[in-house]
Amino acid sequence: MATIMVAFGAALTLVVGHRFDWAPIPIVLFGCITVALFALLQLPLFVDMVRSTYWPRVFRKQSLRIMKPNNKKKKEN
Repeated sequence: MATIMVAFGAALTLVVGHRFDWAPIPIVLFGCITVALFALLQLPLFVDMVRSTYWPRVFRKQSLRIMKPNNKKKKEN
């Protein structure tokens, strides 16, 4: 998304920048607004993904479970 906006802004600046000296200012502003909106709208999805993947492991104490063999034999009658 960011590279598309950079390429579009660069092309628009090359085409319009020589004719109008003030053209780069709105190009940069609109480019930054769209990238910021994209990042803001994707942030909740990223937070949910990280929370569902890593959150249970962060606060749960890790313990080693040692498997002990069952040495007790059943008594045969």
